[in-house]
Amino acid sequence: MKKKTDAPGKKGRRPSAITIAAGTRALRNYNATSALLPRCGAKAKTTGEACRQVAMSNGRCCYHGGRTPKGAGWHKIQWPEPNDPKAEEKLQSKLRASRKAQQKREQQLSVMSANERARHEAWQRSHQPGSKRARAAARQQRIAAKEIAAVLATPTADNPEVERIQAEINRLEALATARSECDIFE
Repeated sequence: MKKKTDAPGKKGRRPSAITIAAGTRALRNYNATSALLPRCGAKAKTTGEACRQVAMSNGRCCYHGGRTPKGAGWHKIQWPEPNDPKAEEKLQSKLRASRKAQQKREQQLSVMSANERARHEAWQRSHQPGSKRARAAARQQRIAAKEIAAVLATPTADNPEVERIQAEINRLEALATARSECDIFE
């Protein structure tokens, strides 16, 4: 009968001293540097504190760093990749969830009073999907537009300087028009 050699990773066999030493060094190195690694910034629902897991390249841990869409399409359904072996199953699941959510919204709208429905529709119009930065920029533009419209709507006071400047503008425009007409005839 042939004698079996000790091979690392085999069931029932003890790893060699070299393998144990390498694993120990790797664990000590990780433990020494893990405190310096960036942490996940997700907020825990139960405690309200930040998650303490090590962050991935996207700034979240493996639990909080799912495939989150970005930009203008963050609120749209993310369809499965077509080359995924379970693509059809995932697609059907997403379609079922989408239909169920639509039915729930329709049922909630059907039991609303006319006043509640009007408030809901006004809220929907004022809370369009998009990033916070885009909504804040649009809000600032609306505020600035209102301020400009208010300034333009206020009648100007009878100021002799303004009247003198306007008369000069009118005289220069008339002079320019007369010169342009003279240039045509030459």
